[in-house]
Amino acid sequence: MNNKTAFFKVYNDAMRKTYSGEFKAKVVLEIFKEEKTISQIASEYGIL
Repeated sequence: MNNKTAFFKVYNDAMRKTYSGEFKAKVVLEIFKEEKTISQIASEYGIL
């Protein structure tokens, strides 16, 4: 791995978001209600 490749790997890993199990469960329960579209829910939770 050259320096440029190593830089982008570190950069991408640092930018990757992680979500807790509690957050994921909350989003899934919102989806199961079928009151909003997936797009609306994703937008509300900032997971576009």
